[in-house]
Amino acid sequence: MIQVRCPECGYLQTLSEERFLSIPENFLNCPHCHARVPKEWTPSTTEAVPEEAHHKMLAFSRRILNGREVGRDMVLALESLVHRYGPLEQAAKALAIGYAGLGDKKKAEEFLAQARKESPDDPEILRCLLDILLADQRFEEAVQVGGSLVQAQQPRAEDEDIAGLALALLGAGNAREAKTLMDSHPGLDSRNPVVKQARKQLVRGARGRFSRLLHGMNPLSRLLEAAGKEKLKTLSGKARSLIKTAPGQGIAGRGRSASPRTSTAEKGGSVAPPRPDRLPVVLEYWVYAPAGDIPKWEDVRDRLADLHARTMERERTLKLVESLIAGNDLTLEYILREEAKDIFDYPDEVIPRNAREMGSGDLQRLRDAQMIVRLRLSLKRFSGTDYLAFMVRFVEAVRSLTHGVVQDAISHILWGTPEWQAHTERPADKLIQSHVQLEIIDEGETVWIHSHGMQKFGLPDLEMENIPPDLASAGKDLLIMVAESLVSRRDRGLDFRAKMNIPATPFSFAMESRPKDEEGHFPAGSLKILPHMPDYDLQRPDAAKHVLKMFCSAYRSHVTAGRRSEAPGPEKKPLQPVDPKIAALKEQYLAAHKKALSELPVFKKSFQTKKDADGNVHAVKVGFPAPGGAYEWMWVSLESWRGDSIEGHLENAPVLRKDLQQGSMIRISEPEIFDWVISRSGHVMKGAFTEQLASP
Repeated sequence: MIQVRCPECGYLQTLSEERFLSIPENFLNCPHCHARVPKEWTPSTTEAVPEEAHHKMLAFSRRILNGREVGRDMVLALESLVHRYGPLEQAAKALAIGYAGLGDKKKAEEFLAQARKESPDDPEILRCLLDILLADQRFEEAVQVGGSLVQAQQPRAEDEDIAGLALALLGAGNAREAKTLMDSHPGLDSRNPVVKQARKQLVRGARGRFSRLLHGMNPLSRLLEAAGKEKLKTLSGKARSLIKTAPGQGIAGRGRSASPRTSTAEKGGSVAPPRPDRLPVVLEYWVYAPAGDIPKWEDVRDRLADLHARTMERERTLKLVESLIAGNDLTLEYILREEAKDIFDYPDEVIPRNAREMGSGDLQRLRDAQMIVRLRLSLKRFSGTDYLAFMVRFVEAVRSLTHGVVQDAISHILWGTPEWQAHTERPADKLIQSHVQLEIIDEGETVWIHSHGMQKFGLPDLEMENIPPDLASAGKDLLIMVAESLVSRRDRGLDFRAKMNIPATPFSFAMESRPKDEEGHFPAGSLKILPHMPDYDLQRPDAAKHVLKMFCSAYRSHVTAGRRSEAPGPEKKPLQPVDPKIAALKEQYLAAHKKALSELPVFKKSFQTKKDADGNVHAVKVGFPAPGGAYEWMWVSLESWRGDSIEGHLENAPVLRKDLQQGSMIRISEPEIFDWVISRSGHVMKGAFTEQLASP
């Protein structure tokens, strides 16, 4: 027992060790005068360690260190014994690991400090401390501890310890060292969650560094903002001066006309304020030019005019340029290599991933570039997508004068010259595929699919995680459909918290908003896409796999037909809208399925304890994949259930599955159960939740 005397009134409190230790504050409240009494440990006895106490300390310590499930009561009891009699053997280490397991990092660190004094190179102690430091984002300290941990296990450190040190290095900003460390251990187990996390952050971090390079979080921003740089000039600055000195004057010999319907800065009427769910539209291109000759502004305007065949289009485009530059929505800067050498070093490792049909000549111009022309369009108010075509042609006007290579800084696409020129002629073809880059990143057992460039439509980028590698192509196509759906509804307003349907398909998707990431991979944040079908639970771990399998067989042709700019061939039948009654029935089936899953433990216990009692039959309903992407739903009467593995006999006569017959032995896993039933003599005793919907 612990006795604490109040210094104000002298009242003596008596508490058990467990109660004393469970008080989180550093003081107690006196129940007599309500004074604050310092929480100081004063054991009631100082006798030698009794044999029973010694035995308990050893038993508690071993139980914790052996990795068994430990409750707070055991950890508190061990700490009470340690405070009373002093630490024995590995008690401090056990308390550190015990408190870490309970989530009390402050207590864990207190005992880790004691344990390290006794065993400074103990891997378990160092590993526990490394986990705490990483969780607290104390990366500099984590690097030191992680280095000691790996060094203590030479010549062969554990995979998760190497990965933990890599995570610490990444957090501390030493990405190059982290990559070198991971590359020097190619045999790391990709199934280990810490290894998987480290590799994922390396991949995202590398792309984030490149993204920061393109988006100005680098020497370029300092260069552009520095005052008094005589060599740094802007084409847009010169253009504004021309507009001010000759207001209303177009290119000589050309008249004036109204602006295109999609422009906003030059419209005379009021414009609706941007919705809160819309980001600004941002387009940015870099032209890597082989020489440092700055094009004249008049030549840029003339070349832009020549790219428009019709006189009215030409005149409206020139008017739009003047308006956007005057409003500072369109900016142009050029940067010479001698002023910012770092940004001219395009990473060789990302060229194959980002390049589109780049020949050897384009690659040489990229590497030998002496000037970068940076063109940026930013619109807070917009509608439609015609601004994309305008910007592509404006970039082409500059590229053709400088003979450069175009880099799309928002989507990261690096354009080969012939491919870029074809894009200039048809900038609205396959809108998402042309203006957005979709990447598939191998993360071991799964792939990560994500976009770069949705900010060009005023939307966050999209990502889908944990996709099976064999369904990566289907996932990429599905993400294109999601992107098209979002762009088509953008001007009517979007609610990222609501589930949305993909038009003319049975597929829908939910979105999980994610903020801008520290690595800079998604500068405007991202939306995690959760594909869904009405008859399947969105939260099931295999939901994405289920949807993609259905999508792969039935709807891949719909994506590759190029819906937005290419009419499907005559042999392709259009997808029919989903009947509202059918959709409502599917939602009811999903609700019944959820109820069946919620009561599945009851069914499992009944089978395992009463399967032979009173003539009860236990059966489960399972969807069997069939040709054409369909599923045939049939009942399986159970014979055995071990862990997640289930065996039984097929109760139905298959229609679609010709390889099965009534009475066939079936092996399934527990996650495949859609519904269940307990029946006797053909009568339902319990369950059959989905069958009730089918009954009249």
